[in-house]
Amino acid sequence: MPDSLRQEVVNESFMNDFKFDYKFNLDSVTKVSMAYIKSPEFQQQIKDVQKNAAEMAKHFDSPEWKKQQAEIQQKAIEMSNQINSKEFKQQQEMAFKIAQDMRKKFDSPEWKKQQADIQKNAAEMSKKFNSDEWKKQQAEMKKNIDLMREKINSPEFKKHIEEMKELQNSPEYKELKRKFDNGIDSIKKEKRN
Repeated sequence: MPDSLRQEVVNESFMNDFKFDYKFNLDSVTKVSMAYIKSPEFQQQIKDVQKNAAEMAKHFDSPEWKKQQAEIQQKAIEMSNQINSKEFKQQQEMAFKIAQDMRKKFDSPEWKKQQADIQKNAAEMSKKFNSDEWKKQQAEMKKNIDLMREKINSPEFKKHIEEMKELQNSPEYKELKRKFDNGIDSIKKEKRN
């Protein structure tokens, strides 16, 4: 409602007898309402609504809208046919049967015992892995690995490896290896015969 009419509606719609007893004046409300309906603001709103209604009608009457609605209806029919089909109902029955079977399995004493055993074993493993004995064993293994790493990285071990490589590249080693391999091959031949 335009501000120009708002005060008039408030002033003329109710009469105040200063006892805070408001009395409704219907003629005043009708007069103000008619003034509002004839106002340029209201007339513009009516034109805007009519314009929007015409655009909506045009949109809803368009081939694109009709095609889209036909596609939606076709998909709804296909979906309804699929839901009502024998195959879908069989699938639903099978899914329901599987769910019932699973419920029976999960409610069975065997399943509950198996779950209890798993929990018991998990608790025992947790207890073992948190025990002083396990921690001591792991610390000992770490210590041994560190010692081995230290030994492998030591200059003495690296020197030993280099000496082994030199030995393997020597003519004497190669000759011994050849004789060893030939001996193995001859033993294999004898065993096959």
